[in-house]
Amino acid sequence: MPGFTQIPNDEVFDDPLWTASPFTKGQAYIDLYRLAVFKKSCVEKRGAIIDLEPGQIGYSMDSLARRWKWSYGKAKRFLKQLEKKGKIEMQKTSVSTTITLAHFVENGKQMENKRKTNGQQTENKRSPINIDKNDNIEKIDNTILHSAAKAPQLINIFGEEFKSYTDTEYYASFGKDRKILKSLEDHYGRDDVIAGIKYFFQVYIRKDQFSRKNPNVGMLQTVWNGMVASAKDESRHQREMEDWVNE
Repeated sequence: MPGFTQIPNDEVFDDPLWTASPFTKGQAYIDLYRLAVFKKSCVEKRGAIIDLEPGQIGYSMDSLARRWKWSYGKAKRFLKQLEKKGKIEMQKTSVSTTITLAHFVENGKQMENKRKTNGQQTENKRSPINIDKNDNIEKIDNTILHSAAKAPQLINIFGEEFKSYTDTEYYASFGKDRKILKSLEDHYGRDDVIAGIKYFFQVYIRKDQFSRKNPNVGMLQTVWNGMVASAKDESRHQREMEDWVNE
């Protein structure tokens, strides 16, 4: 049945349940739409800047394989299968492969034509992704960029640690992630949250398989108490070792 299904990113795709288990093929195909940029953007890969158009994905094949909990070979075969069926297009660059969703913009244009025919309002359905021609999308983009500019510094620190650990950009849900980090900051203080973020990526996640599966802000909140207990144990052990050495 033709049409569009609107799904809230922060309530579905950013929930730890979405990436808790190895993806099915259908889930991986949907995930490509989640990861596609909705406006002109760019990513840095191996020191090279790669421009992205709406409907393109700035994740490497290796990053997708890790995200989906697949082998590299399985991810590559799956993407080749989608390309063969006309679902995506893949363009190799000197440093990576850019994936383009074949129906991302096309479906938007079809929906726009339907709106014009039926005289429907544009606010209650998904608009075509066209930055130059669509005023509604420009307004949405400006709102998102304005929210991003207001995002707490904590989200930037988290993003830097995430990139250092995964070698990929962190696509934050500024509404949900910001609330979580603000709640942690109000309860524990800014310095402790920064220390917790660094401990999460530099120490805790490397020995905790559960958090390693989906290292996002929601997971940080979930394992916070466990991290505190782990850090206290390590600190106590370190003090005991120092006391023993100094005896």
